[in-house]
Amino acid sequence: MSQAVHNRIRYDLKDAIRAGITLLSGKLTEEKLLKALTHHEAIQPFFDESEPVYFRHFLCNLGLVHYEMGHHELAIEHFDKCFLLPVSSEPEKLDIAAVKVNKAHALMSLKRFDEAHKLLDEAAIYFTSIYDYANLGEVLETRARAFLGQGLRAEAKAAAQEAYDMLRWYSDEESARRAHRTLAICWEAK
Repeated sequence: MSQAVHNRIRYDLKDAIRAGITLLSGKLTEEKLLKALTHHEAIQPFFDESEPVYFRHFLCNLGLVHYEMGHHELAIEHFDKCFLLPVSSEPEKLDIAAVKVNKAHALMSLKRFDEAHKLLDEAAIYFTSIYDYANLGEVLETRARAFLGQGLRAEAKAAAQEAYDMLRWYSDEESARRAHRTLAICWEAK
C-alpha cells in the first residue's frame, strides 16, 4: 500500500472516530446503539496499536457502546485495553482519566464498588493536579452514586454536596442539575 493511500485511510479513520462519537450523542436508543456498534465493528480492522491515541479513542467508544447496551464485562475489557497503550502527552493522560471514570461506571453496574472507588480516586487526583474542576465534580458525583449503591448514605451526601458546589461554578448547568438530583436522592435514601 502506498504512503498516500495509507495517509488517506488514517485521515478517514479520524473521521470514522468522529462519526462514532456522533452516533453516541443525544438520546441513546437501541437502534442508535446498534448502528454505533455496527459502525465500530466495521472500522475495527483499520485500527492497531501503532497509533495509540486513535486506537484508545476507538476502544473507549466501543466500550461506551457496550456499556450502554448493558454488556458491562465487555465494556470493561475495552476500557482495560486502553490502559495498555503508551501515554506520552498531557491530553493522553486526560483521556486515561476519562477512561477510568467510564470503567468505574461499568464496575458500579456490576456492584464492584471497591474497584470503582479506586479508579475514581485515581481520576480525581489527576483532575485536581490539572485544576480541572468540571471533571473533578463529575467524578465526585459518580462517587456519590457509588456510595449510594453501597448503602453509605452519609458518604454519598458529602460527595454529592461537594460535586454540586463544584459543578455549579465550574461546569454547565445540566451537570450541576444532575449533581443536585443525586444530592436529592441522597437525602431521600433510607
